[in-house]
Amino acid sequence: MVALLTFLTLCCFALNSILSRIALSNGGVDPLQFALIRAVSAAIFLIVLILIRERKFSFSKTHILNALTLSLYLICFTVAYVNLTTGVGALILFGCVQLTMLGRSLQTGEKFGLQKIVGTLLAISGIAYLVWPGVETPNLFYALLMAAAGFGWGSYSILGKKSNAPTLETANHFVKASLICLVAILLRQHFFEITSQGLMLAILSGAIASGVGYSMWYHVLPKLRTITASLLQLLVPLIAATGGAILLQEPVSARLAISALLTLAGVALTLVAR
Repeated sequence: MVALLTFLTLCCFALNSILSRIALSNGGVDPLQFALIRAVSAAIFLIVLILIRERKFSFSKTHILNALTLSLYLICFTVAYVNLTTGVGALILFGCVQLTMLGRSLQTGEKFGLQKIVGTLLAISGIAYLVWPGVETPNLFYALLMAAAGFGWGSYSILGKKSNAPTLETANHFVKASLICLVAILLRQHFFEITSQGLMLAILSGAIASGVGYSMWYHVLPKLRTITASLLQLLVPLIAATGGAILLQEPVSARLAISALLTLAGVALTLVAR
């Protein structure tokens, strides 16, 4: 059951990537507006889901740090995403997620054998090989924003290992994140006219890919080692690329196939390591 939920969660992350890329690349929505709509949609969807299932919902004043790290990811990711190439963004984001979660693993005394080290390097090399053709020297400011997004998501994942009520907690996180995103928009004092397509993509990204996906992520995180949770996320670009090939009929290149083999081999090597 944990394996299935983990796979579905990674699929939601990949869907989020696809929806965000489409919405932000065609100029139909402003990055901060996208982050706000995404957070609000996720909060509303999860609250309704909880009310249907349990007939009550309670707002919590706790988990402020979770909301802050989630907001850091949402805002920095969306702003940086439209100013970096997909390859550069993926390398910076997932590299910083790995560093953040691996650092936490070392801090808590999680053991790293030779097999785990080799598996980690192999998985990272697979992602690097996939995106390397598009790598170019990025704008420093937006590169730092994407690094901050990676730190935010890595920290949010680490905090999720203590989750006791995943759906309720995630709903509360998105409620607080919505307020933070709103403040960011008001401070900028610039309002962008959103298209119907941009609005719909942001809602889908929030309600389904984020609301459902993040709730499942908080459900499985307590059952995964930190190193395992960090490495599994390296599968997201591969799932997104595969989804693009299936749904958008994008060609499957030899580079994608080799990258998938390297990343899958690395993750598998780490998962079976003692």
